[in-house]
Amino acid sequence: MKLTKPEWGLIGITAIYLIISPFVFIVVGNFLHFFLILNMILAMIPFLIAKVVARLPDNKKWIKIGLSILWLLFLPNAFYMITDLIYLSNHVYIFQEHLYAPVIYFDDLIPWLALFHIFLGVIISLIWGYHALSIMEGVGMKALSRKLKNGLIIAILLISSVGIYIGRFFRYNSWNLFSVVNIIKDLIASLSFNMVFFILGYMMVLLTLYLLSKVLKNIALSEEK
Repeated sequence: MKLTKPEWGLIGITAIYLIISPFVFIVVGNFLHFFLILNMILAMIPFLIAKVVARLPDNKKWIKIGLSILWLLFLPNAFYMITDLIYLSNHVYIFQEHLYAPVIYFDDLIPWLALFHIFLGVIISLIWGYHALSIMEGVGMKALSRKLKNGLIIAILLISSVGIYIGRFFRYNSWNLFSVVNIIKDLIASLSFNMVFFILGYMMVLLTLYLLSKVLKNIALSEEK
């Protein structure tokens, strides 16, 4: 598997993040910061699958299709870490006695270290996810019209949002494929406005970030010319 220089750079940054995570866990005292190691590794899997798919010859059509399905199952892991931001509510950053009272900002080490660590994890995992999506765009969407391609991207992000809901609220993982009947039952039983709002809202967040990634890419390309 041939990697580009930017990919090696991203691997290096990820490695540093994985190395410092146990130390953050020791300082903060919350196991989440150690568990983020697993989340980050899972976020890299879609990229690895996409690189394999991109290297396969055209006569390996069915292998490509099988790996693409596997890629789609693991892709939500790269976007999942956004939900880990909810754990910042365990820390106190400001205090305001009443609505018109001055806001007091706390400068304690632990809450801010937790914020920095989780936020960096979210950014790195999102870069892995959108890079994996970009690779798959190049592999399987060359022959598609612009409208069909955009529709497929939205469908992928919607499926990812459903997967994130399943992972966060039902605690299923990507490898729980054989529990698909139970997953569908849980989705039907939990169908509500709140669930639909979460899924569609999350999809809009992912779509916005996707569009922003395209803007940044176009800016970088324009500066190279």
